[in-house]
Amino acid sequence: MEKMIMDERVREVVAGDVKLKEAVRKFERRVILEELHRNNEDKEKVARLLGISLSSLYRKLTDMSSEPQEAMAFDTSRNN
Repeated sequence: MEKMIMDERVREVVAGDVKLKEAVRKFERRVILEELHRNNEDKEKVARLLGISLSSLYRKLTDMSSEPQEAMAFDTSRNN
């Protein structure tokens, strides 16, 4: 079941004419936002779970915040 959900999310990210770099960026954003939501915004825990440093997580969040708002849209209803 988990694999089917992940496959669907990958298809959503790469739908249409998307370059690999853009697809990876979208997928990374989605994973980070979902983990933050799932872990009550505990950035230290999320960084540890994702296997990145806390400073890397903050850098990624800063980069994400400079993206257009429509790119930041996140449907939290998918987390259950």
